[in-house]
Amino acid sequence: MRSQKEIHLAERPICGTVIVPGSKSISNRALLLAALRKGETHLHGLLQSDDTEACIEALKVLGISMQQKDDVLVMQSESSFKSPATINCRDAGTVARFLVPILAAKGGDYEVQGSKRMSERPMQPLFDALVAQGVSVTYLGQAGFLPVRLQSQGLKGGAVTVDIQDSSQFVSGLMMAAPFAKTPLQVVAKDLAQKPYVSMTLAMMQNFASPYQIEPDASTASYFFAAAALTAGEVFVPNIKQAMLQGDVRFLTVLEKMGATVEFNEAGVRVRGPKQLKGLHVIDMTGYTDTFMTLAAIAPFADCPTTIQGLAHTRLQESDRVAAMATGLEALGCKVETSKDTITIYPSPLHGGVVDSHNDHRIAMSHALIGLRVKGVVIDNPECVKKTCPYFFELLEALYL
Repeated sequence: MRSQKEIHLAERPICGTVIVPGSKSISNRALLLAALRKGETHLHGLLQSDDTEACIEALKVLGISMQQKDDVLVMQSESSFKSPATINCRDAGTVARFLVPILAAKGGDYEVQGSKRMSERPMQPLFDALVAQGVSVTYLGQAGFLPVRLQSQGLKGGAVTVDIQDSSQFVSGLMMAAPFAKTPLQVVAKDLAQKPYVSMTLAMMQNFASPYQIEPDASTASYFFAAAALTAGEVFVPNIKQAMLQGDVRFLTVLEKMGATVEFNEAGVRVRGPKQLKGLHVIDMTGYTDTFMTLAAIAPFADCPTTIQGLAHTRLQESDRVAAMATGLEALGCKVETSKDTITIYPSPLHGGVVDSHNDHRIAMSHALIGLRVKGVVIDNPECVKKTCPYFFELLEALYL
């Protein structure tokens, strides 16, 4: 039987300072870039979570030496990876979509596996690009998905086109692999200007060195900012800047539109909640959709309906996030409408109930916010938050209990 977590009602405004763990997106990119960088690399502030653990274990299988010293991970990498090898990416899309092209570029014989959910997430566009580069891809299950066997003598280089409608991670993986191609590799994809995670990859590749400092996770910070906005409280998060590698910092502009006050200074950012949240009518969250669930969770408390657009690809992530969010909100009494690309949340009188997390950290953390204002909200399988923020509930409760 899975465990459950009842959220304690916040009987006063949420107030305090939260030290947010490191960014998952930056952490796993940094781990892989360090593995590709011959010699010793020091990573500061690396996220400790299921996803980074999956990446670390994969790199250890490939022969990368690692040693933890307080807040610093020291990595020692050689010029080649061990082969043959079997890699388990677990639930981590960043590990699967980044490491597969890197393994192909390095050359060798590898079997790449994943969890049940990871084996349901699309990989075909990436595999097609690698086959066009001369890599042998053998499907060990359903075509286009993990698990696969890769047999490669490297990437030949030249132009390669990849469809990123389902995920921009395909491009980021090919970018990190590109320096090891036999001739210069040109990655061609549509609408890259709207893909902030591709810009993150490029910026990290251009500026990567030892030591490397990991930014705090802006996606995780969104829940604490929203908690302040939802309870007319005040939360300060250190080291969050207006100019960050993470596009999810844009969520702060969403809260401003809803009536919150956002103040940046050299130390971080402070958010103060309004007496009444304003609804947004229609908002396109393309480029920072990891925070759409945070918005969806507080939207029932606004003064008018909110429709969030740009969400089609989120149906293919750790869960079908549009459906999971709608199901959870409806279980608590909220009126919701969805389409392939949108979710509309209506201000509604909510009540307690059990919310299925769908084993998705963001579904669990978002619905927990509702429990601050509504008695009796219970999160099923709360342990899923270990994917990015293992101590999420303790951090939240420390602000008001």
